[in-house]
Amino acid sequence: MKTGPGYVAVITGANGGIGRETARLFAEVPGIDLVLVDRPEKGHELLEFTRSLSRLGATHGYSLNNVADAAEVLKKVEYIIDIHGRIDILVNLAGIPPQKFGPFVKTPLDQMWEVIRVNLGGTLNWCYAVLPHMRAQGYGRVINTSSIAGHRGDAGNLAYAASKAGVESITKTLALEIPYNKDELSLDITVNAIAPGATNTPMIKAIPPAFFEKVKARVPFKRYGRPEEIAAAIKWLACDAPQYLNGAIIPVDGGWSAS
Repeated sequence: MKTGPGYVAVITGANGGIGRETARLFAEVPGIDLVLVDRPEKGHELLEFTRSLSRLGATHGYSLNNVADAAEVLKKVEYIIDIHGRIDILVNLAGIPPQKFGPFVKTPLDQMWEVIRVNLGGTLNWCYAVLPHMRAQGYGRVINTSSIAGHRGDAGNLAYAASKAGVESITKTLALEIPYNKDELSLDITVNAIAPGATNTPMIKAIPPAFFEKVKARVPFKRYGRPEEIAAAIKWLACDAPQYLNGAIIPVDGGWSAS
């Protein structure tokens, strides 16, 4: 990775379980200005977390009402660019679980659309807002967040699975479009995604325990993932992975998807 004064990494959903661990790892990378973004209701927690990381390096926190609002995301990205000058790394971690699990035909349509708007629409909006700046500077690393649910059936969880499948499609298609033609071969930009399995974060509390017990039984290590393990994969993609790793969906699931 290119590092040096002024290089900027943006993490959305930064106050979540995986977001916090990712931020901690990034804060230790020399030469990176770290920008953390989350919802206004998490503003106080995000501020305190940002202050705790400032001893490691330049860290800044910003609130964003709705990642599904394209105009708001564009405005926030322009603000970040205006303040920090560039965005070199984008980690799309903002996402929500369904309000409850259940069969598709018994799930309120508005609840399913909300999951899709945030998880899929939010990723699309941030990529759309940030990639033009990365293309202009000739460098960038985008790491999206899918899920094991994104490339397998997930009974009782259709909207979440569909949203993450869409994230995988965005990731692969954007990777194919950079460069878009032979005049853009010098662009050093990659787009990849991680696909966590069952991970011990606050979000796990929204999921029926019986569901995850079945998942845990299929994992060779017989345990849930830890947020720091997911964060380590994100940091590697952002800072250490070769340019030739592009358009990949990397499972970080303890072997669940191999079972």
